[in-house]
Amino acid sequence: MLVKCYIAASGTVFALLVVAHIARYVAEGAYLLGEPIFVATTVGSIGMAGWAAFLLFRSRGGPK
Repeated sequence: MLVKCYIAASGTVFALLVVAHIARYVAEGAYLLGEPIFVATTVGSIGMAGWAAFLLFRSRGGPK
């Protein structure tokens, strides 16, 4: 049970980071796509949020 809570909390944090990056992109413009750190952290956060969602879905007995 605690592991599920940890995965859900971590996934939420990474998803919020993605939302913050999208908001920053909208506010500041496309020049951010030229910054490797911005792109790497955005892609990494998408991957980690997706992985957390996958683990939660799998642990709840999704389709086999």
